[in-house]
Amino acid sequence: MKIIRYVLKKLYDEADYFTINISSPNTEGLRLLHEEQYLDTLLSELQKLNHHISDLKSSDVKCIFLKIAPDINNEMIESVYRTAVKTTSAELSLQTQLFRDLKLNLTLMNREVSAESP
Repeated sequence: MKIIRYVLKKLYDEADYFTINISSPNTEGLRLLHEEQYLDTLLSELQKLNHHISDLKSSDVKCIFLKIAPDINNEMIESVYRTAVKTTSAELSLQTQLFRDLKLNLTLMNREVSAESP
């Protein structure tokens, strides 16, 4: 998290958005960030920092994309999505390399929008 904080602070004025990659299969322990308790902590801290920097600079809050693993199952994708939406108030977008995941994310978003409609 220390490196992420540093990058956000240093590049905030230059970037239109940030992408956090939690999908690297070669980085020990990184896949744990797909689990709700770890992801919730990461996203909460990122959003607090995002809003804090935005307030200090009197600028818009930056969009944060989350790159998730392309080989996780649908149940994990749903869990990641629910955690992201709960934590970020939909300011965070999920992306992955597989079409099935995108389709699932769009389906979940449509369900949520339909549920909120009168």
